Amino acid sequence: MKKINQILILLVLSSVLPIISCTKDKDTPTPATSAPVTPAPISYSKFNINQIIVTNMPIYNSNGFNWDTSSDPDIYFLISDSIGTLLFDGSTGFKSNISSSNLPTGWSFTYPYIINNLSQGIYIHLYDNDVNDFPSNADDYMDSVWLKMSGYTSTYPTTVYVSNNYLYITVKGTWSI
Repeated sequence: MKKINQILILLVLSSVLPIISCTKDKDTPTPATSAPVTPAPISYSKFNINQIIVTNMPIYNSNGFNWDTSSDPDIYFLISDSIGTLLFDGSTGFKSNISSSNLPTGWSFTYPYIINNLSQGIYIHLYDNDVNDFPSNADDYMDSVWLKMSGYTSTYPTTVYVSNNYLYITVKGTWSI
């Protein structure tokens, strides 16, 4: 019996000893991950007009006649503030004989027209140049659109569409601080 007890003790020790002698592997530290950095929202204070495009315009004047007697209108644009102060004169860059089949047409700025106060709206007026008509007379006002860039500051688009009656204008530009 003594022999059996010794065998049992050896058996128990041989099964317990490996468990006791085991050591836990060292934890390998995982590199810390940083939370993504959300950039501070940008708040632009200016809009730089680089291009004005006429996509639709009144084909006839308010009397129902063609703008010019012998050709299509020679169009140009002016920019003014809400009280009529001229801010930009585009009359020297008129486009000759523009019909609906010539649309869209537009002007690209060598230097952008900068809207410094986004809450101050501007008018973009379209005119028919009558200097080269016979007989020459005052230029014809065609229509205007109102543009107030503060209405676009939630998304800051680089292309804005404005319209009034039959005049549809696309304004392209960039935002700046």
